[in-house]
Amino acid sequence: MRACVRGAVAGPVVGFAAGSAGELLIRRAAVRQGAGPPRKEPRQ
Repeated sequence: MRACVRGAVAGPVVGFAAGSAGELLIRRAAVRQGAGPPRKEPRQ
């Protein structure tokens, strides 16, 4: 019973931590020098 409750709590906590880390990485990339709007031509 306790293992089930522990898993039910740990899952959302891990998901929240992963989402927060991803958001920080995206924000750091956006602030980086030279990061501007997308190019007009498609990258291939």
